[in-house]
Amino acid sequence: MSIDLKEVLQKKLPPKSGGEIFRFQTVGDQLVFRFKGRRTVTTKRGEGAEIVDCQVLGGETVDPKTKKITPVQPGDYSFFLSKVLRGIFDEEKPQPGDTVHVQLVEIVPAKNDMKLYGFEFLDRAAPVAKTAGGKGSDINDDIQF
Repeated sequence: MSIDLKEVLQKKLPPKSGGEIFRFQTVGDQLVFRFKGRRTVTTKRGEGAEIVDCQVLGGETVDPKTKKITPVQPGDYSFFLSKVLRGIFDEEKPQPGDTVHVQLVEIVPAKNDMKLYGFEFLDRAAPVAKTAGGKGSDINDDIQF
């Protein structure tokens, strides 16, 4: 394959990021997505924060005043993990390719407006097959009939 270096260098590349930021703000806000991964970013205040990158299949946001429901368009999104949501992701351990449903179900005013979430797996990605024995192994994977 021949590469035209001059042509490549003239291309304007789009920024590589997780996608549009989604914020869980109102009870009922929810996403159905394929999990891509977690990463840590530095906030404007210089602190570390965890983000989930995902491919949204669908979702809804609820207007806090009118309660009107607006669909979330499919595409690449990212959302920050609050302390509560981080705990859920640490416990559930979604893997890349898993289809997940996350919903903001309650905001607790008595606990500094702590947000509580529902979480469910809709489909689990096939686990990555590990090679038996690894490099230099004496294991023979050939099956004789």
